[in-house]
Amino acid sequence: MKKVNFSMNLPLLAIAGAMAAGTSSCTEEKVFNPVISAQRPQINLLTPSAVYTKDDIIILKVDATVGDAGAITYEWRGSEASGNRAVFEPLPVGNGGNTPEYTLGAKPKGYVGYFACYVTNYKTGAGINGNERTSAYSAIIKVEVGEATAPKAEITLQPKAEEYLLNAVAAKLKVDARVPKPDSARMESITIVWKWGDTLPKGRDLAEGTEKHRENSGPQEDEFSSTYLPTTRYAGKNYYWAQVITEITDNGDGGKKIDTVYTDAVLVKVTDPSSIAAKPVIVIQPQGEAYELGDTPAQLTLRAKSTDGGTISVEWYKFYKNEYHREATPITADVATIEQGSTAKSTYSGLTTTTLTQEWKDEETKPDAMYHYYYALVINTNGTAKDTLRSNIVKVEVGKRTANVKSLTVTNEGGNTLRAEASGNGDLTYQWKKRTPSGYVDVDAGTDETLSVESGNCYYVKVTDKIADDGAEVTKGESSKNSSVECVP
Repeated sequence: MKKVNFSMNLPLLAIAGAMAAGTSSCTEEKVFNPVISAQRPQINLLTPSAVYTKDDIIILKVDATVGDAGAITYEWRGSEASGNRAVFEPLPVGNGGNTPEYTLGAKPKGYVGYFACYVTNYKTGAGINGNERTSAYSAIIKVEVGEATAPKAEITLQPKAEEYLLNAVAAKLKVDARVPKPDSARMESITIVWKWGDTLPKGRDLAEGTEKHRENSGPQEDEFSSTYLPTTRYAGKNYYWAQVITEITDNGDGGKKIDTVYTDAVLVKVTDPSSIAAKPVIVIQPQGEAYELGDTPAQLTLRAKSTDGGTISVEWYKFYKNEYHREATPITADVATIEQGSTAKSTYSGLTTTTLTQEWKDEETKPDAMYHYYYALVINTNGTAKDTLRSNIVKVEVGKRTANVKSLTVTNEGGNTLRAEASGNGDLTYQWKKRTPSGYVDVDAGTDETLSVESGNCYYVKVTDKIADDGAEVTKGESSKNSSVECVP
């Protein structure tokens, strides 16, 4: 019987299976070694591709780990001719070519180079039936050297527009900014200059509003802010804004050494209370109507009030096409009245329904209907101050007369006679109807304004207004209306 020895622990179930098969009587000894390989390095950190300047000391860094306690070695490789790894050559050991950090040093403007790190894991005792080392290549780092330029500041908080009364306590205007390259050793200063002016784009520097945040070289703060307190000593409107200026040392490479960013220009309005009138409040808006030629139009009425004890006045305006309301014509005062009170009432009674002629802006026409548009400008006067509010724009239409029974009444003249009184725009016709067990039916010969009736019966009349032909002031058509029922005792 042959004996078998294992150099590693087998599962108990497998050993039991071997014993059951009678292998326990083996006398020959044989040693098996499992496959052991060095773990591939994991690259966790690598200097990214970047553009440097001629004064920068360029250092390339890599960080790698393995999970099998192997020994990691590094070999930096590179080329100034191609980004193809096949032509990369090992870099000098003296500069850190075999360490996690390689010092490339300062390079002249226009320099381009390509670099990568070859990382190897050596696993001790991993040579039997396995690999004693495994390597990983990092990504390629592209290094370029260009001009040194001042970083552009980023505005993270803009100043805000404000309104104040004269001599009120104002809040400070504030700007927040940050510099994208806060660790630049070439940074000389970050300066914020506040400016103001009553018109744009002109402006004047505010001497007390200039802040130099950093001077001399060295690491810079990432974020910074500045404030300025606007004056409220004078009434008026002024714009304020700030310049954020970043400046770096001029190293002679031709790059832009100063950069300026502007904030929003915000309006600060200071008002003298004695010159303020409250905006009037319109309580009832005027309403548009549609009329026929010859109708008696209603007045346009508006009610408004003042909230600061001011006096309300109203100006009425008229125009002929809705898109031309900015060119509306003021209406003369003799047809507009104003009544003062807790709520002022203004009426305009100059509407006309006697003609279809219009004063069109762009054409001469005599349409079937005339459209006028009206609005009122409400003015609140308080001392020397005024404020205004425009009412809704309303449309007043005057059209041709159409068939329409405008009025209809039935009266009992006493005895057994009913009389219908009606009005319309055309020719009126009548048809009296009488109640029967099967409903209302036409009364024979009941086509006059009057009807002789029988006691104990109920009647009504249907009146029809008819316009036979179209004309200059009328439109062809007909319309009917029924009177109320009249019962004769």
